[in-house]
Amino acid sequence: MFRTVWSKTLRDYRLPLLNWGIGMALIIAAVYATISQQSGQSAASINQIMQSFRFLGDPVSVTTPGGFVYIKVLDHTVPIAITIWALLAGARMVRGEEERNSIDLLLATPISRTHLLIEKLLALLLALIGIGLLISVGIIGGEQAAKVPVDAGRALLAGLNVSIYAFLYGSIALFLSQFFLSRGTAAGITSGILAIDFVLAGTARTVPHTEWLQYISPLYYYQINKPLIIGYTNYPYAAAILIVLALLLCIVSVWLFTTRDIGGSPLAQRSGQSATRPALNRGAVLRQALRDPATWSVSLHTLRAQATPMLWWIVSILLYGAYGTYITPQLLKPVENLVKNNPVLAQLFSGHDTTTNAGFINYVIFFFMPLVILLYGMVQALTWSSALDTGRMELVLGTPHGRARIQSEHLIVVIMQLILTPILLWLTIMLSALAINISVDSAHVAAASLSILPMSLVIIGIVYACAGRLRNTTIMLITTFYLIAAFMVEWVYALLKLPEWVLSLSLFHAYGNPMVDGWQWTPNIVMVIVAIVLLGIGFVQFHSANVDKGNV
Repeated sequence: MFRTVWSKTLRDYRLPLLNWGIGMALIIAAVYATISQQSGQSAASINQIMQSFRFLGDPVSVTTPGGFVYIKVLDHTVPIAITIWALLAGARMVRGEEERNSIDLLLATPISRTHLLIEKLLALLLALIGIGLLISVGIIGGEQAAKVPVDAGRALLAGLNVSIYAFLYGSIALFLSQFFLSRGTAAGITSGILAIDFVLAGTARTVPHTEWLQYISPLYYYQINKPLIIGYTNYPYAAAILIVLALLLCIVSVWLFTTRDIGGSPLAQRSGQSATRPALNRGAVLRQALRDPATWSVSLHTLRAQATPMLWWIVSILLYGAYGTYITPQLLKPVENLVKNNPVLAQLFSGHDTTTNAGFINYVIFFFMPLVILLYGMVQALTWSSALDTGRMELVLGTPHGRARIQSEHLIVVIMQLILTPILLWLTIMLSALAINISVDSAHVAAASLSILPMSLVIIGIVYACAGRLRNTTIMLITTFYLIAAFMVEWVYALLKLPEWVLSLSLFHAYGNPMVDGWQWTPNIVMVIVAIVLLGIGFVQFHSANVDKGNV
């Protein structure tokens, strides 16, 4: 049915395209719905309070519909969300197929490596353009609902600007995947670059004498264009810079892919090593395996495989936590007087009380951090379903270890990371607060950090429960769609007056605001119970089903 690589790859991207595109479009439309609620506020007060959030984006014409939408979502939430998917897709574009050993089948056909990778890149670009078009539709729908002038051309440019930025990070991940033997490592390092990019752009806007940092931040070149703002001077050269960088990375990636060994790295080849290792006799192989700690147990092997991506994900999360705490005293004071006695302005910040250290940190860090950590947990748990999907589990089951032990060891490593991350986040925030001499409640910071763990357990429970019964890609799409929907529902519930039962399905609603309210036992216990049930389902079906050609 699919006679070309690009059409087959684009078909594989169809669900992410729809999920991310429609999800972001609905979020943007919901933001337009809030415009009427700020109409009674003075332009000066709205502009002043938005200036206090310069770390998220450059607040330009925030009293206009276009400027308001940019500072709320289009300068940060929407592009970063799409970029996360793009970098994951770029990291596994060829390295993922090399890990599954499926690329040999593709290269056995009369198609060159260059042609293969170019077609895959074309499919990713088309998918991102499709997401950009859906975002444009969301902008147009939001403008119509808010009864503001509709400009389809500006909406299209805004959506395509998101696509360009995301494609750049997909290209970065593809480039890095040529050097690392794991797609997880490439994705983890690219995520770290994305976090640094966000910090550089925010620092250049908020910290004096650091303006030069913005010129090395790709996010700056995305944010400098705001086509939805009428009368704003846009800079086509900024988009051109992003496009040129992406094309250069793609060209270099194609060259590296065509000159390196399959399953190897250009660095290894330059040092005289080869992906094709000399044959060893049976005794030598056994002795080498006995000396390698990663072969002693599933847990050690999983830990080594996930160590590098784990490091980059955690470092990125901690950098953002430290940065969010650092900017709190600089931006909090201008907000206090405006928001304290103005509930309508307070609602513009999704119900967060931004007049205290705790409330401000809650908005800056813990509004986004749970979603990021849940995505991280999902990615790590998907390595289990990937092992089942590719048939690698047959080799592991050939060892004298029970299925329950094998699955438990993999699960323990994933849970260990999800426990370690919030603990380190808590310590990072407390140490950062101590360093800049601001007062925060340690117990509430711990509650906000550790309350992410029950949510993470539910997400990995979904992955383990579906593993083997559904393809790895399908599980990722289902879980990602739920996360987008849950995040979006929590965000627009009060604005759209949705039914109570819809809100109760959101993990983010169950999470609440522990940074302000403290630890909430009931929702966390319920989430842990749900996670235990889901993990139990995963254990039962893995224990009782056959493993055959990558399917349980």
